[in-house]
Amino acid sequence: MDIRDVAPFTLIGLDRINVILGKNGCGKSYLLKAIEQHSRRNGGLAKVRYITPERGGFLRYDPAIEQTISQNINWLSDTRRRNQSDNFRQQSTTLFRQLEILALREIEREHTEPGYTPRTFDTTVALLNGLLDRVQIERDAGRVFRILDKDTGAESGPEEISSGEAELISLGIEILAFSKECVDGEANLLLIDEPDVHLHPDLQDRLARFIVAVTADRL
Repeated sequence: MDIRDVAPFTLIGLDRINVILGKNGCGKSYLLKAIEQHSRRNGGLAKVRYITPERGGFLRYDPAIEQTISQNINWLSDTRRRNQSDNFRQQSTTLFRQLEILALREIEREHTEPGYTPRTFDTTVALLNGLLDRVQIERDAGRVFRILDKDTGAESGPEEISSGEAELISLGIEILAFSKECVDGEANLLLIDEPDVHLHPDLQDRLARFIVAVTADRL
């Protein structure tokens, strides 16, 4: 895959997963934002999404965000290009609802195909929980999901979990939702700026393996 004539950049021979390295201030975020905007203006990709490095907010469902996304298809991408996204995690929580719908529709399409392995949306939730050590998420009709201590079952509020736990949950949702939105047989592009922020090295490794597994046949 090649991405040509993006501002002063041309990227040739890209693989399925690519990592951009460089010191702070060298232009990595500028490049990713430029690629996302170029792709939206010029087409050529079935699906493209940029995830900002400054991922603020809490893992709490906000109906106003869902309404805004439904009314303005460009709002999410426009918000993500800002240097600070104060309600990123609220956006991710909203995407969890979309992920559920997409996963269930996928099951509906595939359940009559030969060799189909029975699964439910809880199978997808289990992938998310595999990223986490201390807590897990559980579907909840009123709040989209709730966060529980794995050992005691006690509920943890969005403000009570660590920044690393919140980061893994929100990124996991974002990656899974994007993978379900991808168009099979066409080029799709997910741009994650500083995916390792707030994560201990062992969790960085876990997230990297998660990305490889989820995107194996999607991007």
